[in-house]
Amino acid sequence: MTATASSTVFAPPDPGHGRYYIGGANIAGILGVSPYSTPLEEYHRIVGDTPEINEETRRFFARRKSLEPFAAEVLRQRGFTVQVQNRRYTDAEFPFFKAEIDAEALPPGEHGPANGEFKSVHPMAAAEWGEDGDPDGAPVHVQAQCLWGLGVTGRDRGFAMAAIGFDESRVYPQLAEAELIGDMRARAREFWEQHVLPRVPPEPTSVGDILRWVEPDPNKVIEATDDPDLFAAVRSYIAGKEALKHAEDEVEAVRAKIKLVMRDATTLTVEGRPALTWKPNRDSKRTDWKGLAEHTGYTTDELEQFSKVQSGARPFCIKRGFSL
Repeated sequence: MTATASSTVFAPPDPGHGRYYIGGANIAGILGVSPYSTPLEEYHRIVGDTPEINEETRRFFARRKSLEPFAAEVLRQRGFTVQVQNRRYTDAEFPFFKAEIDAEALPPGEHGPANGEFKSVHPMAAAEWGEDGDPDGAPVHVQAQCLWGLGVTGRDRGFAMAAIGFDESRVYPQLAEAELIGDMRARAREFWEQHVLPRVPPEPTSVGDILRWVEPDPNKVIEATDDPDLFAAVRSYIAGKEALKHAEDEVEAVRAKIKLVMRDATTLTVEGRPALTWKPNRDSKRTDWKGLAEHTGYTTDELEQFSKVQSGARPFCIKRGFSL
């Protein structure tokens, strides 16, 4: 763990651009413990290969950032003394390690500041967080972020505070664990040297990685029987799809039988309680592009310039007629 780290008050980096360092927001994804990111995703985020974020996402991050003064006030009401907010530290040993600390605060009855991470939590997601005061109560990816900050700053304790809606808060103390922090830093350095510096992306670890970062090769074919595990997976998948299709056919037959009885009724009850509904959706509107072209004097080819090309879906299908 480092002894001294330099620091600056910072404006958070634009989440749509590269940062070219490893920070607390990256470490859980790099370690493979984030529910929101993967090592490959973090690689592209660090080197700046991610697409420009849209305005809705930008507003989402801005709203989350605007809640930090509220979170600091909640801390004060819980007896903490907030000393500094929004300070970025650069690691003394590895300058490409950085940590953005949301708040440095004195916990009640303690001396010396602790690193604080603020998280705004929707009430429906509160079950993912443990009891107030439980050191292991924060989700693993949040604990990883806290430990990373302790490693960069060299402090011995920190905390995560979850603001659940506007009416509940939970604080989770986090002590520095030297061995665990050392392992995290070793993994991060390896990631930096093996992937970021040479610009060698890590392997995909999720279907989302493949869909976003791997270009399909229309001429590439692989043989399932070359890999026993893959062949077993293919057999299981095809058998499961066949069973599902059989079940869906049975369900569709029963549904048709019910509809023939309901006729013009829109609700079916069981013992007086609404059980099934068959109601028409609200009418929708569609643009008549040919009529618009005739009305405006434009040709359909001229209107085509206002169309946007979107990447086609990549459906996963069993070839027609194939069986095992």
